[in-house]
Amino acid sequence: MFDNFTKIYQPVLTGRENLNASEIQVCCPFHNDKNPSMSINTNSGLFHCFGCGVSGSAIGFVMRYHNIGYSDALKFTGENNNNVNIFPKKENKKKIENTIVDYSEYINKVLENSTFHDEFYKFYCKKLYELRGITLNTAITCLIGYNPDKGWIFPVYRYPDMQAVGYEVRKKDFTLFDDGNKCYKSREIPSCLSVVYQGWNNKRAYICEGFVDSYFLYQFKYEQNYKFYKGHNFQINEWIMTPTNGVHTIPNLMKELKLWQDFDEIIFCLDNDKAGNDTKAILAELPHEGKFKFFNQLKEGDDIEKWYKRIRKLN
Repeated sequence: MFDNFTKIYQPVLTGRENLNASEIQVCCPFHNDKNPSMSINTNSGLFHCFGCGVSGSAIGFVMRYHNIGYSDALKFTGENNNNVNIFPKKENKKKIENTIVDYSEYINKVLENSTFHDEFYKFYCKKLYELRGITLNTAITCLIGYNPDKGWIFPVYRYPDMQAVGYEVRKKDFTLFDDGNKCYKSREIPSCLSVVYQGWNNKRAYICEGFVDSYFLYQFKYEQNYKFYKGHNFQINEWIMTPTNGVHTIPNLMKELKLWQDFDEIIFCLDNDKAGNDTKAILAELPHEGKFKFFNQLKEGDDIEKWYKRIRKLN
């Protein structure tokens, strides 16, 4: 069981649960639940309700249950801001250099004004939806922060150890910065895979080219599941990740991490352009035990965002 489990989930624990089990079932506090329909993983702290569909991390549970922001949720759990990651840590069986600065404290600071349940954040998320089509649910689930002094904050959580190693900043209107850059990065972000959404199992992982494409892929998966299950009894099992330093780094990351050993299937959702197609050709030559697959529904010049918006119009 992870630290502070009983403190975080005390409101739903009855004392009859076997806390030594890997998962427990409790009544969901977010709808009128008379039969236990919420599953909680005691090792990771992830929760999912099979009745109303709500899911998230332990920090997410605290934020939603107590209707408080990210910083207040950290204080509630009594965690040290220097060590807290929003995603639970995955046991790291791979050798990773530990010389990277832990950016948890930096991320906590820039997210201080991103209180996910207040009108301030919802106002800016409405603007984000009007501007780019990213929904409030996607913003909250994928931990898109907003800071008045910086803009939109995309935290970088490195796979597989989930260490916070930096963040990207986009202007609030997504226009270029004065120097022509599309985004700013916190100092020097190492080349890694950033976890945008952590699935419930290791059956499938999606690799997108960038953060925004990853958000739209999550949004598509959520909407499809919501529609299929009519708003109930669904969960998103797949992981969604993106490289921090460009599509050309993906082949080396695959060789370094040997991702095919962690997942049953890895689907690359790369842009249908020269860079994306060149990367696909390199990936196809790597050893992968037949687990590499490619998303081939993009028209020439398309990325996931354009694809999502095109099919949404059709549907």
